[in-house]
Amino acid sequence: MTAHSRRAALAAAASTLGLSATSLRAQPAAEAATWRIATVTPNGFPLVYDAVADFTAVPFGLTAIENHGWMTQGGGMKLFEQILAPRGVVPMIGGNTNVQMGGWFAKEIKTVEDFRGVRIRLSGLPARVLKELGASTVAVGFGQIGEAFQSGKIDAADIIGPWVDQPLGIERFAPFYYAPWHEPDVCMHLFFNKKRFDALSEDLKAIVRQAADAVSLRSIARAQYRNATAMKVLEQGGTKLRRFPADVIRTLKRVTAELLESERNRDADSRAVIDSFRSYIGAVDAYARLTDALVIEQR
Repeated sequence: MTAHSRRAALAAAASTLGLSATSLRAQPAAEAATWRIATVTPNGFPLVYDAVADFTAVPFGLTAIENHGWMTQGGGMKLFEQILAPRGVVPMIGGNTNVQMGGWFAKEIKTVEDFRGVRIRLSGLPARVLKELGASTVAVGFGQIGEAFQSGKIDAADIIGPWVDQPLGIERFAPFYYAPWHEPDVCMHLFFNKKRFDALSEDLKAIVRQAADAVSLRSIARAQYRNATAMKVLEQGGTKLRRFPADVIRTLKRVTAELLESERNRDADSRAVIDSFRSYIGAVDAYARLTDALVIEQR
């Protein structure tokens, strides 16, 4: 297929799906007929259905490449589609953040007790983990993070990674920038109106899926390089890079496992998602430690 014919095919798919319409957020199934496509991370979908939240990210979970492995090779996407089909939705991965940092803190975290009383911008399962350790979470819009620090509304914040965070100047208020724990990757998804998507011809469906895959690959590559270069700028400017101590990590992992087990017992779909997630980790973990981790260690 030539570049011209690819563009023409994508244009045809976009026309059928109505992609020129105003960007819409995912909505409950009862309102599905009112939208054609939405982009939102699945942990924003619990307003509709809790079981799909873990397709976004799980603390101490999957890297970007592993997320795609789970989705395409480990049955994750098939399960995701099965859960959302009755709700009139077709999901696809439409981008990845790659590894996200562990957050900005005004004070250094040396023990688990140091989380007590911390007011942090954080959401989802990681927020529930830190709440168990005495922190409180605060909803702060992206554009208000610096102001929230300055006013004393928060003293810690999860944002994304160095590339996005560096221009915000957060180090002025919270100089300690922590290494990852809670979001080894975040999958950003596209949600299609199922009736609209099913109306596409098979070749147009394949083109849309391939386009989503291409966006994901580009986002991973872009984040890897730009985060690395931005981190150097932050460090040169005085940002204090830190890792959480080993005993803190052990506690975070324990609480995460307990909360995941609680989620698993919530309903059949949640059980299926978490079992599938755990099964994939069990299948690839030993290989990843012997290969990927070792390659980086030996550089």
